[in-house]
Amino acid sequence: MKLGVGMTGYLAAELAHENGLRVMLSGQGADELFAGYHRYLDFYHKKGENAQKDLMSDVENLYHVNLERDDKVTMANSVELRVPYLDLQIINMAMNIPMKYKINGQGDRLRKCILREVARDRGVNPEIVKRPKKAAQYGSGIHKILTRKVLKDPTYMENLKNSFKFIDI
Repeated sequence: MKLGVGMTGYLAAELAHENGLRVMLSGQGADELFAGYHRYLDFYHKKGENAQKDLMSDVENLYHVNLERDDKVTMANSVELRVPYLDLQIINMAMNIPMKYKINGQGDRLRKCILREVARDRGVNPEIVKRPKKAAQYGSGIHKILTRKVLKDPTYMENLKNSFKFIDI
């Protein structure tokens, strides 16, 4: 999974660089701040408002889980990655929003309902607002390529590891 997410970011940064862009924005932190992961439904139903502690713990560990990898793969293409959701004012504001506003009931399939409501109110197409979340490695097709081709071919995998060795993802 780490490779699939890293490749997605690497290829996006490579394309940005080829098009003369030097800065990219990432939505990192939105899931952790606004209860976007499915496991947060369980946390909320078991712990109520105390589930905020789980979200905050995930925010505090983002660097080791995602941000270090994302910084390495974008900087490998001379592209700076910015994470606006992780601005301290945004973090503080989001962590003061009660969980009951972040999760829309037991069957909240879409999650991040606050962000979806803002998008709707700003005129974003309803089809986009209601679209289920999909991890970057799945939406981009990278996961499928890795599992069907790359990981089954040891020589391809070795070449891939060698080409990414300097990044250390």
